Amino acid sequence: MLHSHNLFQHILLDPHSRNADELHIISGYATSMMARRHFASCNGLRISLIVGMCPRDGLSMSNHRGFVGLANQMGGDFNCLYNTGIATHSKLYVWYSNGRPVEAYAGSANYTQQAFIQHVQNEIICDCMHVAPEMLTLLFRVKPDMDKWIMISD
Repeated sequence: MLHSHNLFQHILLDPHSRNADELHIISGYATSMMARRHFASCNGLRISLIVGMCPRDGLSMSNHRGFVGLANQMGGDFNCLYNTGIATHSKLYVWYSNGRPVEAYAGSANYTQQAFIQHVQNEIICDCMHVAPEMLTLLFRVKPDMDKWIMISD
């Protein structure tokens, strides 16, 4: 299925209402305000985020401070990695329930309020459960070349 409207609801809230409890995200760009808004809308949520375009465009100090603040506030419920290797522009969202992948989406929407809330440009996201969990699992669990990642933690 292809999604182009109400992305915040369809991609970031509805899976949680269907008992998914953890979301793994790879996004070229991401903002701490998007993560804060997401946490405020979902109780009992865990998020692991990779910000992929840091090697090319960096990350604003305000977003860095926001991510560190979230890691401190949320403890183990929020993990964030900054890519420092080859820039990654992908946008992939994989939802898990009790450690098992249950829904997956890929598309053009970065993990930002501009993409999910403000709709400043057209975005599309499609279901991709058949391929996404394996790709994301490799990035999150294997993490080759750990010297190419910066982990934000409490």
